[in-house]
Amino acid sequence: MERRGNYLAALRAKGVCTRSSGVMYRDPPVYQAQVGLKPGQSRCTEGTGGCTFVADPDAEWYAAQDAL
Repeated sequence: MERRGNYLAALRAKGVCTRSSGVMYRDPPVYQAQVGLKPGQSRCTEGTGGCTFVADPDAEWYAAQDAL
């Protein structure tokens, strides 16, 4: 686990977004980042490198994490 954590930290330090923080669609929105999302969508809120990733459907969110 330590090795994986170090790997993800190194990616973040290089400006690579790891999709480690996000919000899902909710009506009504609770967080500003949820505004404008449609059912089944998730938005990255990690902020690394100005990330604006929106996954549609949620499966894209998990696939993006698994690709790292």
